Amino acid sequence: HGKVGGYEKNRLKWLRNARENITTLNHLSEREKFNEISSDIKYIEEKENYRNLKIKEEIENQIYKFEEVEKLPEFAGGLDNIKKLILKNYQYPSDVDEEIKGKLVVEFTIYKDGSTGNFNILEDVGFGCGKELIRVIQRLPRWIPAKKNGNAVNTKFQTDLKLNKQAE
Repeated sequence: HGKVGGYEKNRLKWLRNARENITTLNHLSEREKFNEISSDIKYIEEKENYRNLKIKEEIENQIYKFEEVEKLPEFAGGLDNIKKLILKNYQYPSDVDEEIKGKLVVEFTIYKDGSTGNFNILEDVGFGCGKELIRVIQRLPRWIPAKKNGNAVNTKFQTDLKLNKQAE
């Protein structure tokens, strides 16, 4: 008598339960059998609906990479306009007198409604510069979201800003 694996255990358990259910059903009237089976079907349908809802939520909340979408997100005036708006609205920290040189890189999500969020500073020079870049990006107009299978989807996006502030 060898060991019984997980699959076999589950199968045996299912068969035992099925036998018990059949025995129980044999002792019931036709009306009681109908009610019992209807209840089981309703339970199975509810589980299936819940499962489908979870899958739909996962798909709706998924964040895609650029290479996974058919149409990339767009910004009014194009990518050049983003850079112009960032440069126009970016403010160096006023309380820092020393030179600030370097590169900021921020990754964020462009949601299917065109809003932005889920910011992550990938490269920073300190002094609150990365947070300032996020502040500016958050105030930009909404994007036209990326599309996959003809539907708007959430997408990851990265942008950078080179800093070169002379010491005061």
